[in-house]
Amino acid sequence: ALALLLVAEVAPAAVAGALGGPLIDRLPRKALMVGSDLLRAAAVATLLFQRPPALAHVYVVAVSLGLLRALFMPTLQASLPNVVPRSRLVAANAFIAATYHIAVMVGPLLGGVLVAAAGPTAAFGLNAGTFLASAALVAGVHLPARESRESASSPWTDLVAGVKYSVMTPLVRGVLVVTGLVMLGASIRTPLEPLFVLGTLGGKAQALGLVGGAWGLGMIFGSVAAPAAAGKWRRERLLGVSAAVVGLCVLAASRAGTLPPVLLLWLGAGAANALGTVSYESLLQERTPDEFRGRVMAASEAVLDGTFLAGVSAAGWLGTSFGVRGAYAISGAAF
Repeated sequence: ALALLLVAEVAPAAVAGALGGPLIDRLPRKALMVGSDLLRAAAVATLLFQRPPALAHVYVVAVSLGLLRALFMPTLQASLPNVVPRSRLVAANAFIAATYHIAVMVGPLLGGVLVAAAGPTAAFGLNAGTFLASAALVAGVHLPARESRESASSPWTDLVAGVKYSVMTPLVRGVLVVTGLVMLGASIRTPLEPLFVLGTLGGKAQALGLVGGAWGLGMIFGSVAAPAAAGKWRRERLLGVSAAVVGLCVLAASRAGTLPPVLLLWLGAGAANALGTVSYESLLQERTPDEFRGRVMAASEAVLDGTFLAGVSAAGWLGTSFGVRGAYAISGAAF
């Protein structure tokens, strides 16, 4: 049921990410983000009226959240160059990445405490409230007016043009291939991590939190270091080196016999992962014209979601066929 829930959220997002790009380049981006937040708040709020909600209801909410995230995130990424000057774009991406990873670390802890103290209904209510707060904050951002393109061409024509631009532009094509391989490697490793920590390394349940925390803390460090690193290295080189460092850390972890070395490796891998993320986002934002930026960022989101599903689907077979350590080595090789 949990696996199907994940598929219900990610699979439609991959399709929506590929097809929703023209909307981002045709419609007002602020309205798209605010509307996505309001609809996500409404979707989560429906879980408050049925206690407990039926499983089918939860799946419908997951599909809704996936579809709307696939519109919100590329729109946010496409809008950033319209809000900050190019010289501060890396710093802005790094700040967003740092706050995101702090939230990802704090959110599960807060959710667990809230569910234990007040039940899942309170957690769903807070979750819906966060989308309302996001909508209010985005509504207060000043986005420069863009030239309306509603009557210039059909959405299908825009979609085809966006695909051609992504495929024919070497930089965009290269970034999509690299990030797709990176996500493939990450999604092979992630589902097997509990087996690796508890079974292969013989750790206790608490060790799962330490492992996740080490990677998340590394992501925060890497996000903070990204502006300085980007000032010394070209974005392309930083992206390649970051992926290589993560791969070496995962390969080394696949041979580890105890937990402490893995924690250190995960700290370094998380930092490199964050540097790579900031690098590829900044590359696409800086080098893509505004008229294509929404479709390119949407294509990036679709590639990430699609390769995530592919990696998760293959993880079980790889773990069974080559063992958990072997699957980790394959993950590192993909990086």
